[in-house]
Amino acid sequence: MKVVQLFDGETAHRLAVLVAAIDLAPRDQKPDPFVLRTSVFGMDFSNPVGLAAGFDKHGEAMGGMLKMGFGFVEVHSRRQAPERPTRAAHSRCRGAGCRRVTRWAA
Repeated sequence: MKVVQLFDGETAHRLAVLVAAIDLAPRDQKPDPFVLRTSVFGMDFSNPVGLAAGFDKHGEAMGGMLKMGFGFVEVHSRRQAPERPTRAAHSRCRGAGCRRVTRWAA
């Protein structure tokens, strides 16, 4: 993957997704050892190592990533239009004092 180092981070990311989407990514040739099998909420996985949703935001490369050996691949859902961030504030009280927590919610 040294060729990826020639590009900036965003371009390298797009290239990696494209390579996996068109099924040119390297494939895991060996089956996962049985000891790695796991079950969560009724779903069975060949191994516990997964790919986070932020990598493949539009579900373009799921098949390629699974073939590379990931036990599972998370994908963001698509929205028709981006949501505008809203400012949300709430108070959280613990013990003798309270503190105000402000966060940005998408």
